[in-house]
Amino acid sequence: MRFRLSLKGQNKGASLIAVVIALIFVSIIGATVMAITQTNIQLRNAETLSKHNFYGAEEVMNEISAGLNEKAAREMQEAYISVLADYRDIVMGSGSLQKAFSDAYMEELENTFWDGLPTQIIKTNDSDPSVKEFVYGNYNKDVVFDGWWHACDHDAGLLTSLNNFKNSEEGRCYITTDDESTYTLDYIEGVFTLQNVKVRYVDDAGYETEITTDIALHTPDLNPDDGSQIRNFMRYALIADDYISVTGATVNVSGSVYAGYNGIVTRGATTSFIGKDIVTRGDILLENGSNMTLGDASSRIWAENIATRDVTGVGGGSPSSSTLTVNGNCYVADDLTLGGSGSNVKLNGNYYGYNFKKDYTGAASPDKAEFSSSIVLNGADGRLDMTGLNYLYVAGRTYISRGGAASTNADIPMGESLSVRTNQLAYNVSAAYVELPAGGDPIATGFKGGDSGLREYVNFVGLTEDQVWPHLDPANPIATYRYLDQGAAGSHVAYRYYLNFKSEQDANDFFYAYWTANSTKLGAYGDGYADAILVSPGLIYTLSGNLLERATDTGVASGFQENKTNIVIADWQAADPSTGADEGVYHTFSDRIAINYMALQMYLEDFHTGIDSAHVRFSEDALGNIDKSVTPLTRNLIDMDALEDREAGTVGVDHLVLIDNAGGAAYATAVNDKGLIIATGDVNVTGSFTGTIIAGGKIILTASGTTVTADENLISEMFKNDAALGSSSIFTKYFVDNGTVADGVIGAVDIGNYVSFENWSRTQK
Repeated sequence: MRFRLSLKGQNKGASLIAVVIALIFVSIIGATVMAITQTNIQLRNAETLSKHNFYGAEEVMNEISAGLNEKAAREMQEAYISVLADYRDIVMGSGSLQKAFSDAYMEELENTFWDGLPTQIIKTNDSDPSVKEFVYGNYNKDVVFDGWWHACDHDAGLLTSLNNFKNSEEGRCYITTDDESTYTLDYIEGVFTLQNVKVRYVDDAGYETEITTDIALHTPDLNPDDGSQIRNFMRYALIADDYISVTGATVNVSGSVYAGYNGIVTRGATTSFIGKDIVTRGDILLENGSNMTLGDASSRIWAENIATRDVTGVGGGSPSSSTLTVNGNCYVADDLTLGGSGSNVKLNGNYYGYNFKKDYTGAASPDKAEFSSSIVLNGADGRLDMTGLNYLYVAGRTYISRGGAASTNADIPMGESLSVRTNQLAYNVSAAYVELPAGGDPIATGFKGGDSGLREYVNFVGLTEDQVWPHLDPANPIATYRYLDQGAAGSHVAYRYYLNFKSEQDANDFFYAYWTANSTKLGAYGDGYADAILVSPGLIYTLSGNLLERATDTGVASGFQENKTNIVIADWQAADPSTGADEGVYHTFSDRIAINYMALQMYLEDFHTGIDSAHVRFSEDALGNIDKSVTPLTRNLIDMDALEDREAGTVGVDHLVLIDNAGGAAYATAVNDKGLIIATGDVNVTGSFTGTIIAGGKIILTASGTTVTADENLISEMFKNDAALGSSSIFTKYFVDNGTVADGVIGAVDIGNYVSFENWSRTQK
């Protein structure tokens, strides 16, 4: 008999099987989620590193370009000298000075870069074979890459661990082959082009970027026929040693602008400043309902600070919201601050808050807020829109300020580069947890009772000891902040206490942990200060601290978010003299911008002899504060002492006003004036003006509807005509280096304007 085992109707063990299957399923899901999370973290890290690598490669290419600029300037000078030597023969023979200069410049470049091999292909003019029109040949790579650049070792492969990668052959090298190193020389157009300039950059994380480009050197316009020359200051509409002020008026300025140590101040005004360079030694301030547009897509804006604020009191008017739109490349040495209530700031282009040190010689800087660039919302209901930025670079961090220039407090660093005012509460420690001396000033010596005070504090803020104590300076974990409290019962000295960190990265890590545990509370506090902090998802940014963000959806504010940044600390550091280690890429970048800014403040030039990494700040006063009133810019343009010593009175001929009014009444312009105004004191612009105004004091714009427009050709023509008077010159004799004004073109040519990158491409691995 055959038996059949039937399980029909039996379910013993089914539950166990279901549980096992469920556990397996859950385990698979858990493993998958962990794998996805890990992959996401790796991808984000890889993205950050690859972006850093790309900018490192661009830095390499910029250095090559700088070397070419130097060579081009030298060869341009040689070409110019040769044209001057043959000036009479060229003119008497009805020849073109521009053509002669262009041909000479092209020949000088060819002599510099040609590899010397007889492989050139030369196309001549059909009717005159002695005239070259086009040349094709090979360039000397050692000359193009400055001699100390190395050819990449293609067989060595990619290095993944380079202790000194910037100086290694594989980490920082060129990959242009002998066949690719070609140049073209177009005599007709006056253009010399280096083709297939290729560089490879490998960082110490193993990321690789290759950049390929052609570099074209163009012949500038000589324009010697009328002896005219354009100098940098001639492109400026307004130059004031003190400040530029607009109050309650609508004013549009077209042309570069310079304001001295007290900056650009607008109060209840609507203004636009559109020019190549908007430069101030001081701050750009919008007060009491001002509306300002700074720059266009090609502009550069240079300032110590940019801020909105409310002002009350005599002449202050009523506080109201201000609106600022910044376009182009914005370079801010210190902070962007939304201090006025209801401020609305829109950033377009690129924003560089570049400072994190006093200077860039390698020496450590004291912790001072003024040496550290950041962005902070201090006023109620502020809106910061950065969705129009391509790149955000903030090298410093926010600080709890010492409370005035004369204060004995130290600035207290926070863990954010972009923050709202109320986030400083994260660093505050109640006196209940602080150990204080029995008598005298209540200066903190640590947590009360040692570990017990620390435990009470971390329990109060919702953290653990391991999330706080490892980040603090064990010798001085709490900083004391002394201030004058203006209470209802009168003023008295009061004290606050803040956490004191071992390093900037420790401040970052602490704040991120604090935010994670207290985001609801801090977000509620921040509601009154930020309607929105909008950041474009595609924005590339570099920060030393955390980034606060807040999006809006159909006008309704959503919650705040903290974006924790992890920057390779070595990239920010200076060279180590003991080891010979090279500078970090961000340190080098900030150093160059700081040098550029100082040269503009002193000479209206991008670079100048004597301004280097050790000299990017003005001198300090007796209290240790930077004093930007010393060495005024106009003293580097004009011999003001000679101007003040001249015969009294005002010279006003042929669109020229020359007046010594220092300490006296402001000179007032007339309606539709044009030309050149040079005043040792103040100038009041009461109507539209075309040309350049130079004031040893301040420039005040008071009339609504005023337009000020730079006219470099008009100013250059005035200089040419005045220089032609020789010993009877009226005003050129007062200008420093006035002899170069009408002598020629080389001193006025910005070589960088005649060097261009073409057919640019990059590959990242």
